Amino acid sequence: MTAFQPLPAASDVGAPGATEQVTQLAAILALVEEMAGRPNVAAAPLSDERRVRDALARVPDIARYRFDMQIAEGAAMASHNVRPLLDRNANPAAAACLADELRHVLARAAAVIGL
Repeated sequence: MTAFQPLPAASDVGAPGATEQVTQLAAILALVEEMAGRPNVAAAPLSDERRVRDALARVPDIARYRFDMQIAEGAAMASHNVRPLLDRNANPAAAACLADELRHVLARAAAVIGL
């Protein structure tokens, strides 16, 4: 039987930190929505960095870990999909699809920490 291995602390999972990645994802979301021809709407409830930090401080380690994983998923999705949109003069339908996916990732991350 293997010994229990604790989850890494939220600050240990990836870099930059979770709140910085949320800020970056919100900026990418704004760019992608602009490419889709949509008005820029804040990525609420994660748009307030202080609220995110406070919520992360209150939740158990497993929730912080899940939050970090959701944000990492969004970062990976953005890094693989934004460059092709920029290189190909942004297909609005493809940009809209990516914007929807990024919004869903941010919403799931917010739900994990109770925002």
